[in-house]
Amino acid sequence: MRARSAPYDQLHAVDVLIISSFIYLLNVARNVSAYLLCAGSIGLIGIGMLYGTPIAQLMHLEWQKTIHDLGYIGLILLIFEGVIFILICTALQLIANRCFCTLAPPYELTGGLFTRLEDLQRNIVLSIIVACTGVIVPIGLSFLLLCIGYEYSVQDGFACAAALATTSLGTTFFILSTQSPHPADEPDINCPEAVKDIRHTRIGSVLLSAALIDDVIGLVLVSILPAVTGHSTTTNGEPIIEAILRPIGVSVALFIMVVVRPVRETITSVIRWSCSCLLRPSFARNGEGSVMLFMLVVALSFFAAGAFYAGASLLLGAWVAGCLVGHADEAKWESLNAQTDSGEPHRFPHQRSFRVTYERYIQPIQTPILEPFFFASVGFAVPFLDMWDGKVFWRGIVYASLMTLGKMVTGLWILAWPVGSPHADMEPPATKPAEGVIASSRTKTSRPLYPSLFLSLAMVARGEIGLIVAQLGGLTGEPYLVVMWAILLCTVGGAVSVGSLLRRKKKLCLAGSWG
Repeated sequence: MRARSAPYDQLHAVDVLIISSFIYLLNVARNVSAYLLCAGSIGLIGIGMLYGTPIAQLMHLEWQKTIHDLGYIGLILLIFEGVIFILICTALQLIANRCFCTLAPPYELTGGLFTRLEDLQRNIVLSIIVACTGVIVPIGLSFLLLCIGYEYSVQDGFACAAALATTSLGTTFFILSTQSPHPADEPDINCPEAVKDIRHTRIGSVLLSAALIDDVIGLVLVSILPAVTGHSTTTNGEPIIEAILRPIGVSVALFIMVVVRPVRETITSVIRWSCSCLLRPSFARNGEGSVMLFMLVVALSFFAAGAFYAGASLLLGAWVAGCLVGHADEAKWESLNAQTDSGEPHRFPHQRSFRVTYERYIQPIQTPILEPFFFASVGFAVPFLDMWDGKVFWRGIVYASLMTLGKMVTGLWILAWPVGSPHADMEPPATKPAEGVIASSRTKTSRPLYPSLFLSLAMVARGEIGLIVAQLGGLTGEPYLVVMWAILLCTVGGAVSVGSLLRRKKKLCLAGSWG
């Protein structure tokens, strides 16, 4: 007979200590690794390996499954949040410029500010070229090394190539968010560079778009892996042609919602109209935050679930939802800016802002719990103790090095790409003439190099999508362990390298038209 209730049992003291210490040490490890390695995700993955099945096995499998599920929600929110804050931080800086009248006009223009979706549309060609290069080169190198050098089967070589062709969108968002100012922080009007968020610069837009396209391609490869590795003509009960074309078509349709302006404006108008209708009744006067939270959750759930059931990825749906909700919120800031220009007294929106709603209701549980759970779940999936066989170790090192090179070649497009920006040569005014001449000459000399290096290193991390593709590809034995080495080393090396570069050379990475 089916049970109609779940028993309520008192937890053992040891279980309480394990769970509480796990949550606490996740946040400690994130801060420590962010300080020492410039990449907080590394410490989170390490704690996941320590507490989970790979090393100490302190946590039950049921606990790890629950943390994995909650962590995936954290990944969705991380991508959703990143897009919202890109848009709203732009509008916030614009309002600050208008209200205080202290920033020179070049700062309003050279940071890729005003409208982020227009930046995405303007850089989409470069993003597609970078993404395709980051997929084709690793796949080609993988077949050469694995099928010819290591003598793996073609099926295993294809599964490994698909796993290493991805770029970790979640890791990329996390690294950039830790190296960028928080939208809630007040901008330093005396130092415009302090309010420049990497995620809404031109090079950041290219990086995030290319990483997203790589993940979409990786998820499309996942759909055909069972047919390729199992010699089957169908995938999940549908013809393989449909399994390939449907995710591509749905992904293109979702991109159209974001990039094509009439479609985007129509959807955002529906979102704003829905908010206005729900906020009209008298019962919503004292609960505006709850109404905005309801609309935010409905929009995220609608686009994420719709993308999944249509054949695309939940992550892609979350990205689209963040773009559209953020654009709807940005329109309110632009309206406020118009009121400020007309001379009327301005009043910053409070409850009726998706950004404020997100910070008040969702971020307090996302930052300390859901987000660390995601990276810890990545650590759960790393077979750490089985990876130290001598043959597996050196083959993994060689493969990881080759896959690092395969992603780093994407940065060459930044060196070869024409500037094409009317503000490419705009430089911030220097406080001292002598220092200004030196800084300007250095910036112009190294302008293409550091943005290129930044993009090259940021594309290296594989992370969660690589693990998903490797596990769904049916890899076993040595090929699976070699792929785990490559994913782990690329994720760690990429995260540490990008964090170190931004900590030391952030201003040069965002110099010129790429900032």
